[in-house]
Amino acid sequence: MRNLKVLFVLFLMVSSTIFMSSCSKDEAADIRDNVAGTFNYNMKLYTLDGTTLTYFGSTYDETGTMIVKKNESNSTTIDFYEGGVLEFQGTKIASASNGLVFDIPSQQRTDDGVTYTMSGYSYWDLAGTKYHGAYLTANKKVQIAFQFNATIDNVQYTFVAVYEGTKQ
Repeated sequence: MRNLKVLFVLFLMVSSTIFMSSCSKDEAADIRDNVAGTFNYNMKLYTLDGTTLTYFGSTYDETGTMIVKKNESNSTTIDFYEGGVLEFQGTKIASASNGLVFDIPSQQRTDDGVTYTMSGYSYWDLAGTKYHGAYLTANKKVQIAFQFNATIDNVQYTFVAVYEGTKQ
């Protein structure tokens, strides 16, 4: 009888070890968790002439609040909201030693009745690859650059808007 009890206890120990090890799969960390949150941002506007960026002036600076969320249907996308409206998405997320980088796909926007196409502006470099946005973990800042064209008084301009947001 004593041998039966010992075998039963050993059986329980072995089966619980097997059960626990099969249920404790480590899930890979989602790097998007780092950037998700609320950010207060400042935007500065530049004109682009060839490869030269020229600051347009503080009259055109903007401030605001954006919320960054993980996209529910695509594990490599983050969504940027302002005022409850999806403004744009960050795609092609890549991990960096100091945070993460991402791209902004081309999209059409309408502001004050004017429709224009904007796209990410290659502003950051990670191992020779250019990206449109970055999240810097140490100082909890997101930086994003957009490029868009506009015609003002029959003159074509290329603008670059650079956003820098600090996580609340």
